[in-house]
Parts: sequence; C-alpha cells; structure tokens
Amino acid sequence: MQRIMPIIVGLALGCGTPPLPGDSGSGAPSIRFQFPANELPGPVCADFLVVVDIDNFEVVPPDGTAAPVGGRGHWHLDDNITGDYIAAEWSFVDFGADLDGEVTRNYRLTASLVNIDHTPLSLESNPTSVDTVEFQVTSSADCLGGGAASEDTEDTDTSDP
Repeated sequence: MQRIMPIIVGLALGCGTPPLPGDSGSGAPSIRFQFPANELPGPVCADFLVVVDIDNFEVVPPDGTAAPVGGRGHWHLDDNITGDYIAAEWSFVDFGADLDGEVTRNYRLTASLVNIDHTPLSLESNPTSVDTVEFQVTSSADCLGGGAASEDTEDTDTSDP
C-alpha cells in the first residue's frame, strides 16, 4: 500500500501519475517525503495530505510503556510553526496548516522515525531516519494538494442518490 499511495495522491491532485519511489538502497531504516516536496510548482493548500515513503522499518502503533525493539516503531510529523508533533502509524496524514491570518506562509515539516516508546532513532546509526521539506502554504484556491479531510467538512450534497 505504501508504494500505491503516491499514485493515489497524484490522481487525486489531478496530476499525472508520479513515479514510484525507489528503495533507499540501504538496509537502514529510512523515511522520505513524497508530498509535499521541496521543489513544487506552486504553494500547497492549507489542508493537505502528507505522504511519506518508509523503508526497512516496521510501523506499529505507539506505546509509551513498551520497550524499544530494533526496526519497529512509528513516525513523528513536526512543523516549525506550532512546535507540536503528530505520532503516525500510516504512510499518510491529513494536515491543516496554521496560516495565522496570512494568505501565504512558509512551512517546514520534519518526519522522523521513532521507536515504539517515542524515543528517536540514533541519527548517527540511521542518518536517513529523518527527512525535512520546506514549501509555501496558501489559502488561495490556486494551490496544490487540497482535499484532505477535516473535522468541520460537511456533506452539502442534497440530491437523492
């Protein structure tokens, strides 16, 4: 399913199908952003789907009481605006950017592989266990990657099925 997500995201964005991500080539755990990316043709919508590719790492639900087991855990998504993180066990996460009243804002997201108890993997031993992207977010209708679900979204279709 992780290899199919970039195709689904590409089709949802109305773009051509993106290339499938290649394996990192190393036996070490790795995480890479698929969307958003550093070099985009325009700003990203304020609500979008973050997609990562994870290799050589078994993703399991977080458990703060469990002892770390090598090669197993989940990932954290951090942003440079709020300082909070999202603990994720899937290769995609709905994300809502905080524009703080601005039309366009620069954003930086960091994805980090962590052990089941939220402790980070050693960067010395696992240099590809962290990835960072920088991009612009906008409230303008002319944006990339819109359509992530939000809790305040209502179904306004009143037609009969």
